[in-house]
Amino acid sequence: MTYNGKGNAQYNLSSQYLKAGGEGEIYDIIGQSGLVAKIYKPGKVNYEKERKLIKMVSSPPDKSVLTQIAWPYDVLYNAGNFVGFVMPKMKINEDLNVIYEYGSTAKYRTMQWENRIIIAQNLCVVLNYIHDSGYVCGDLNPKNISVDPVTGFVVFLDTDSYHIVDLLNVYRCDVGMPEYLPVEIHKKMHGGKNLATAPLPTFSMDTDNFALAVHVFQLLMNGVHPFACAVIPSQSSVPHPQPSDNIEKGEFPFMQNIPGIRIPVFAPKISILPKDLQDLFKRAFIDGHTSPDLRPKPDEWHSALVGLTQELKTCKKFAHHQYYKSLSSCPWCEADKAFEKIMENTSTPARSQINTSGVPPRPSVSAPVRTNWVGAFFGTLGKILLLIGFYLPQILGVLISILGLYFMVTANWDFGDFFMGAVFIAIGIAIYITKWKGLLIGGGLIGLFYMCTS
Repeated sequence: MTYNGKGNAQYNLSSQYLKAGGEGEIYDIIGQSGLVAKIYKPGKVNYEKERKLIKMVSSPPDKSVLTQIAWPYDVLYNAGNFVGFVMPKMKINEDLNVIYEYGSTAKYRTMQWENRIIIAQNLCVVLNYIHDSGYVCGDLNPKNISVDPVTGFVVFLDTDSYHIVDLLNVYRCDVGMPEYLPVEIHKKMHGGKNLATAPLPTFSMDTDNFALAVHVFQLLMNGVHPFACAVIPSQSSVPHPQPSDNIEKGEFPFMQNIPGIRIPVFAPKISILPKDLQDLFKRAFIDGHTSPDLRPKPDEWHSALVGLTQELKTCKKFAHHQYYKSLSSCPWCEADKAFEKIMENTSTPARSQINTSGVPPRPSVSAPVRTNWVGAFFGTLGKILLLIGFYLPQILGVLISILGLYFMVTANWDFGDFFMGAVFIAIGIAIYITKWKGLLIGGGLIGLFYMCTS
């Protein structure tokens, strides 16, 4: 079937889809091997999604990173009706969450620590470019990130769910995994609200930075979530909190003493990391709990991770065990032994160790993080304009209502002034509630009022 793009482009889609999901199907585009099309299911199409995609198509991130982001290329229509979009065809490997698996059944249990560090570096590179372009991801859960386990190359997927803003509109990201959402978003979802109904603003670069810190932690720390924990057996009356519970309470068990709680048995202590990385995690999960802007940015993580790759040594027993060279013993061997002991005590088959004599090829690293000053300037300008666009109508609404109240108080029983004051108050309230739409309508009504009374 043939669909039309925003311009004169036409796209002839294959008859069979490549992949189906909850929102729609992905199709090859005949004659354009580098592109695919996502066609939404009828119930998933709406005007807001169309406007969001048009915005994304018109202002993509830096072209040097587009090979690692499934960014919309064109918007698709059928008989004038919005139906989906075109995007680059990406090489899909493993979901990032597969890399986090631990135990005898883990697919990549013999992956070297250096490989994991380089994957973390590449996450930083891609997110840095997205932020430099003034965009926010929002839903940075591991199933939206594809990883090549050999090279460390990463690809960000499902970008049509990103949190996109401009001067007049906020196109929400209305999905997210609780374990990758910071405290400020969890609190906004109290009272039965969800990401589609929570009061704005929700996602920001600070919330992206929280999710990035979680991923970096999991890559460095045996796949363990930074807010995962275990209950101390002697204090079994303590309820077992989930990571999302600890996120909201600001309880980071790797750096804070929490009554009745300890870190998971197969998790190494955070002291295995260099001091600079420990400090970054403190900023991300402790300081950032009350001050989100203190969370480290992608380029800060990248710099520390590059330094770590230059300070590694290999375990004498297992070639895939690498660790910070200042340590006197292998933390991964210690974590494995502790885990096996627990498994033996619970009559569960112990985790098998695999000694690989060959060292995997060194992974490739994405282009290093660089500061794009033009992108950073316009990204900052965009955030300022967003704040102005978000709050200016409300401020004007309040001022107009105050002006109306002034007219009413000083009317001195003059019906005309009293009525004008009441009209201004009504218009001010309308502008406050409906923002820019109310501002335009209100401006027209004020103008009409003056024409009729002059």
